[in-house]
Amino acid sequence: VLFAMLVPLEQQTNALPAVLRSNYWLIVHVLTIVASYGILLVASVLGHVYLFRTTILGQRLEKSPDDDLLPKTHPLTIQTYRCLQIGLFLLTAGTILGGVWAADSWGRFWGWDPKETWALISIVIYFAVLHARYIGWIQEFGLAASSILGFAAIVWTFYGVNYVMATGLHSYGFGSGGEVWVLLWAAAEVLFLVVCKIRHKTLTKARSKELHDELRLVFYTPDGLHIYVHDGVMGLSTQGIT
Repeated sequence: VLFAMLVPLEQQTNALPAVLRSNYWLIVHVLTIVASYGILLVASVLGHVYLFRTTILGQRLEKSPDDDLLPKTHPLTIQTYRCLQIGLFLLTAGTILGGVWAADSWGRFWGWDPKETWALISIVIYFAVLHARYIGWIQEFGLAASSILGFAAIVWTFYGVNYVMATGLHSYGFGSGGEVWVLLWAAAEVLFLVVCKIRHKTLTKARSKELHDELRLVFYTPDGLHIYVHDGVMGLSTQGIT
């Protein structure tokens, strides 16, 4: 709905084919796919918010003494990851349901139609993002950036196949218009990510220098002593570390 309101598409549509009328599997397929698009959009928005707050504004999480030893995951990162998980599940389920509908309507489950192919590409992209985050290949910044880049694949699957490629069996969804606006959006996203990457590198270097001058290792003993290492020198404190 938001896409249709923001992008000035031409006011025309093709006649509704008979295969689209009162078909149970089509309804379930479309509802599931649209739900996945919506949740993945939320993940992309959360990624934007995280990058803007932590890189552009340079905000940090407030830490308690118990957070000194183990890094704390940003709440926005957790929310983004959960949205990606739910979105990928619905996207996969919706694609499978689309195959069931295709088998019922066209007599084949999968035919490498451009729409089907890009749906599969989107699934692979999001699966790779979640897997990379799970095994530690990407950190919080990488997950936020990937949620934005991944949604670009969704936009191409929804808009690019129908309004740019305009080939395949999904001809009932073809149209025209909005190319300039979508291109401007894509360019703005790339520019935003480039700026965030540069800013992220700058902040990382600055924080690494700060850590070098702060406590590097802290142990808390049952009798209240704080054993710490500061600039390679071990010391004891009974009143906390300053």
